[in-house]
Amino acid sequence: MEESLPDGRQGDFMPKNSLADDNGGFDQIKHLNKTVLLLSLVSLFLAAGLLLSLLYLYKLSFVKKPVTYRPQPAKIANQKPKPGNKFTILSLNPSLLPLKLGQNGSINLSIQTGTNLVSGVEFTLNFDPTKIEILSIVPAGFFAKPNVLASKIDNQKGTLYYAIGTFTPKSGNDNLVTFIIKGKALGQHKINFGPDAKVAAKGEGSENVLKETIGVNVEVK
Repeated sequence: MEESLPDGRQGDFMPKNSLADDNGGFDQIKHLNKTVLLLSLVSLFLAAGLLLSLLYLYKLSFVKKPVTYRPQPAKIANQKPKPGNKFTILSLNPSLLPLKLGQNGSINLSIQTGTNLVSGVEFTLNFDPTKIEILSIVPAGFFAKPNVLASKIDNQKGTLYYAIGTFTPKSGNDNLVTFIIKGKALGQHKINFGPDAKVAAKGEGSENVLKETIGVNVEVK
């Protein structure tokens, strides 16, 4: 229906229900937005659940399974000696050395290693300085290339401290060192090892493989 405008022109007017139609469109858009938001939240929760499940399975893959111990039968034959075996013997020879008063004599310190591969020896000898005097000490034939690490004779206190080693460990029986003594007083006198004697061997770490020490008697006539 046409109506006259205030200026006398004719024009069409919007139907009265057009506003209601616009409001209905807005409601549909709002409903659609809510649906999209709800679907987004559901998708987010599903994605979070899936991520947590994957993390749980990832951690399970690093959990160590318990190991069942199965004892092995003991090997008896052909067992190698364990570290800590002490086989080496140090002894002074001869076991009895006769001397005349004021006379010099030689004493050998011999070594018997057993199965030890000896790389070094350290010892102290104790004696009565009023009756015996030690004049000198030199390496003997046991080590092919000996290194003298310490050599100290104290005829005031009656001690001889000595240390010897090598870069080529060996086993066997031989004289390690030879020292010269002098008889100063009549009678029978002893030369004994101190308690600090040590023998180092290849494969034994810091273990002292010394088994026994044997001293010597000196008889001055």
